[in-house]
Amino acid sequence: MYSARDEKKELRKRCTLLRDGMTPEEKSAADERILRLLCSLSSYRFAPIVLLYAPIKSEIDVSPLLKSVLEQGKQLALPLCEKEPGVMTFRLVDDLSRLKKGSFGVMEPSEDCPAVPEHLLRSKDALLVVPALAFDKKGYRLGYGKGYYDRFLSDFEGVSVGLVYRRLLFDHLPKGYYDRKVKLLISESGVFLPSA
Repeated sequence: MYSARDEKKELRKRCTLLRDGMTPEEKSAADERILRLLCSLSSYRFAPIVLLYAPIKSEIDVSPLLKSVLEQGKQLALPLCEKEPGVMTFRLVDDLSRLKKGSFGVMEPSEDCPAVPEHLLRSKDALLVVPALAFDKKGYRLGYGKGYYDRFLSDFEGVSVGLVYRRLLFDHLPKGYYDRKVKLLISESGVFLPSA
């Protein structure tokens, strides 16, 4: 019997091929447009803390933003996959030299970087930028199957933003009970609120 898990596995393959199929010029132009749109949001401009990710493979490249968040005097946090299986915490990074290659080959904060204080995670003004292979128009994501972000989103009270290439924005994606949606979506086509 074909399950939702099988469907997601097939979709991951298809989406990876679609994303990897972009020319360097297409990808660079889309990345630049997406970052410009993100930085134009009042949610970004007034955020005291921005929770970002270090891109891998052909993910939307938010690297230029890591430096500019710090230059703008905001607090920057990146995820660290803890030794405890399935647990991801965000750590404050005050200097990009404190990033090291960690789980799954992703650049992560070193373990001596402090965890983001609970009051900042609970702030309605905190901004979380969520990576994914794909999103649907309701704001649900297709991740890599580990569930880290869904667990984190279940307690996050700030503004969560999904970044997605237009070609990887679907009407509907299969979702499970624990899947969580983002509050805003940005593609190279624009910014929009997920549908109900």
